[in-house]
Amino acid sequence: KALQNGTATIKATAKDGSGVSASCKITYKLGKGKNNDQNPEYYYNQKVNLKAASKKGYAFKGWYTDSKYTKKITTIAKNSKKNITVYAKWEKV
Repeated sequence: KALQNGTATIKATAKDGSGVSASCKITYKLGKGKNNDQNPEYYYNQKVNLKAASKKGYAFKGWYTDSKYTKKITTIAKNSKKNITVYAKWEKV
């Protein structure tokens, strides 16, 4: 039973000392567009180069880590160890 609301980070190590692998989720906010099949849903300990999405009648203007499109991202670093949400920016053609 939780004593209070909040979050916790838990680190586990295997009994043989080999460590534990986990994966982090990438959530794509596509604004009715279609994601590139090469963009992974999960990653762990790997660099991820984000591929362009597509949307009929629009030009893809990049991935952003915020819904106001101020923080552009093209790559998720290999040492990143957290879930991430990216937003597709579109421009009507």
